[in-house]
Amino acid sequence: MVDTDKKNVIKISEEIINSGLNKKDLEYQKNKLFTEFDKITTNQQLIILFIIVAALGIFIFKFAFKNNQYNCENFVINVYSYVLMGILILMLTTLTIIKLYPKSNLFSLYKFSGNKVSFMFYFIIFLFIFGGLLYLLQYKFKYNILESHIVWLVLIIALGILFVPVYVSLKKNNLFMKTFLSTAVVVVIITLLVIYKKDLLSKYVTENNTNIILLALLIVIIAKVIAYFILDFNFKELKDFRIIIAYIVVVIFTYLLLADTKKILEISEESCNIALDKCSFENNDLDICENYPSYPNQSMNIFLDIINTFQQLGVIYSSGNL
Repeated sequence: MVDTDKKNVIKISEEIINSGLNKKDLEYQKNKLFTEFDKITTNQQLIILFIIVAALGIFIFKFAFKNNQYNCENFVINVYSYVLMGILILMLTTLTIIKLYPKSNLFSLYKFSGNKVSFMFYFIIFLFIFGGLLYLLQYKFKYNILESHIVWLVLIIALGILFVPVYVSLKKNNLFMKTFLSTAVVVVIITLLVIYKKDLLSKYVTENNTNIILLALLIVIIAKVIAYFILDFNFKELKDFRIIIAYIVVVIFTYLLLADTKKILEISEESCNIALDKCSFENNDLDICENYPSYPNQSMNIFLDIINTFQQLGVIYSSGNL
C-alpha cells in the first residue's frame, strides 16, 4: 500500500501543477479578470467567514479534544469538521489576499505568467508546501497536537495563496457557485454510497486499485508538465488537452474520495480509543496506529480530494480557460 504521505504528495502536486503551470495558454489571452480585484470580495464577506471559522473552531475544541488529548467520540464528525475548517481557512486566505492586494501582479497568473518571477514564486511555494506536507504526515509527528496543527494551518494557508487565480477566474466568469454546487453533490453522493453500499464498494475499492489510480494520477501530472513545457501545442490544442485531462482527473479524484471516505467511516470509536491508548512516539509500529485520531492527518486526504475535484470541474466548466 502506498504510504499516506506519498499519496498526499501526489495529490498536492496535482493541485500545484494546476495553479502554477498555466503558462502557454495564458500567454495568448488578453484577460482582464484581475483588473477589479476589490469588487470580487467585500469586508462583510470576510467578517462572516471569520465568524463561521471561529464558531467551527469552538465546536472542534469542544468535541475533538478531551483531557488535553484527542477525543474519539464522534470520530467521523470530527474528521469532517476539520475538512470543513480547512476549506473555510483556504477561502478566508484567498479572499483576504484579494482584499489586501487588489492590484497585485504577484498573485495574478494572467499578468505575470511566463516570466521568471512567476517561476520562482511557484517554485518556492511548491517547496514550501511539499516540505510542510511531508513534515505533517511523518508517522510520529502526528502525536504532537500543537506542531501538527501549526503545520496543517500553514499548509492550508499556502494552498489558499495558490487558489487566488482559480477563485478570481471562476468568480468573474460566474462559474464559482456552479462549480461549488457540483463539488458538493459529488461529495454527498460519495458519502451516501459509502454508507449504504459499503459491501458492494469493498469489491472495487481495494488497495491494489487505489495504487493503480495513484499511478494514473502521477502519469497525468507528468503528461501535463510535458504538454506545457515540451510539446509545441497551439492555444486551442492546449485547451482541448486540458479539458480531456480534467475529465480524467475528476474520475481519479472521485475514486480517491470514495476510498478515503470509506477508510474514515470504517474507523470505529473502539479502534480509535485503542490507538489513542497504545500508540505513541515510542510505539508507532502497530497497524492500529493508522486509526490514531490525529485529525489534521486524518482529514487531509479528503480535503485534498475535494479541492482538486473542485478545481478540475472549474476547468471543465470554463472550457479549459481556468
